[in-house]
Amino acid sequence: MFFGECVLTVQLCEEECGEEEEDVEFYLLFAGSTQRHVSSTLKISHVTLQAVCP
Repeated sequence: MFFGECVLTVQLCEEECGEEEEDVEFYLLFAGSTQRHVSSTLKISHVTLQAVCP
C-alpha cells in the first residue's frame, strides 16, 4: 500500500443482499467537494465488501 491509502470495509444490510447475487460487482464512489473517485471492491462475503481508499 502507498502512503495515505487504507482499506475500507463496508457491511451491507443482509435484507438487501441475496446470496444468489454472486456475479454482481460493487463499486464505491468517494465524493469530495471538488473531486470524485470510483473504486472497485473485493467481496469478502455476501454482506461484506472491501476497497482501498484513495
